[in-house]
Amino acid sequence: MSATLRLKQTARGERPQFSEHPEVDRVMAMTMALASEVAVLRERLDTMETLASRKGVVLTEEIEAFTPEPEHEARRQQWRHDFLERVLYILRAEADQAAERNGV
Repeated sequence: MSATLRLKQTARGERPQFSEHPEVDRVMAMTMALASEVAVLRERLDTMETLASRKGVVLTEEIEAFTPEPEHEARRQQWRHDFLERVLYILRAEADQAAERNGV
């Protein structure tokens, strides 16, 4: 029998509040999570383009024409799922805290 156990991924304690509106803080936290992901992605892309260029490899046309194999697409879908979990972490954390308060 295979069962999936979902562990809480939330920090204990109150979340710092920077705005008088908690919704603004939530959107800001999600925006910063996205900004962090984009920055890392941009650095990796820049590294790949630089290394390819140094070797005389032009990839632009190949990248535009690329169609992933099913296994590759499955990995991409898993990555997107994990990415959205990280971006929406704040909402999940708040839902977990509300469930704890309500004894769920």
